[in-house]
Amino acid sequence: MALDAPSSIDPADHLGLLYREAGRLAARIRRPRAELLGDGYLGLVAAAAAFDASRGLRFSTFAAPRIRGAMLDGRRQLAAIVPGSRRPDYVAPSPIDDENAHRFPCRAADALALVVDVDQAARLWAAVDQLPSELAHIVRRYFRDDWTLKEIGLELGVSEARASQLRARALARLRLTPWRFVA
Repeated sequence: MALDAPSSIDPADHLGLLYREAGRLAARIRRPRAELLGDGYLGLVAAAAAFDASRGLRFSTFAAPRIRGAMLDGRRQLAAIVPGSRRPDYVAPSPIDDENAHRFPCRAADALALVVDVDQAARLWAAVDQLPSELAHIVRRYFRDDWTLKEIGLELGVSEARASQLRARALARLRLTPWRFVA
């Protein structure tokens, strides 16, 4: 099947596969699943465009490695841009370059819009601002600034274990806050 031929696979029908692969990778690399979904969707779209059913593979078998690869490529590219990321010296090639972008059924911006809800993220950070200052500081450092619990503990003058306890307390409070439903 040529890459230019339209694929009968709709990526939206396989979002469960995307979420499952993002969850598995998130647990392995200890990053939030939400950080991986945008790049993973790009991998899902690429897999849907390249899938050839005549080869006898199930789509999930074909797509899972491509989804994981796209998520890892996205993390590697982010490492070159975001301060505090783990390997700032390495930049991976893009899984979808400008030369081949026309072959895929949707643009990257469309893919990201399906996965990332900016309004919900804004409500979440507003809920973080309502936490006690020490807990809000820990959440910001860990999730926004990409600090480790050890680094946070050193800054606050507490152990890594205590920083972990405080982060868990902050997350428990956020789970009890109806930030998802506030307009």
